[in-house]
Amino acid sequence: MSLANDVGQPTYDGRTDIRVAGTALRQAVLFDASEGVIGWYVGYDGSGCVAMPVGAHDVTLVIAHR
Repeated sequence: MSLANDVGQPTYDGRTDIRVAGTALRQAVLFDASEGVIGWYVGYDGSGCVAMPVGAHDVTLVIAHR
C-alpha cells in the first residue's frame, strides 16, 4: 500500500499518529510509506495475543485481551 496511486490520488489519507485511551490499543504510528509498503508501530497494553487477519480489501489488527 502506498499513500498515493499511480495518478497521484490518495489511497490513505487518515491519521498517522493514533492514540487511544481506555482500550488495549495505546498508540499506532505510521513510520514508513514508500515503494508500495506502509509500516506502522503499534503499542498495546496487556498480555493478549495479536493477530492480523487479511481480507480482500483490508487488514484488521485484533488484540485479544481480558
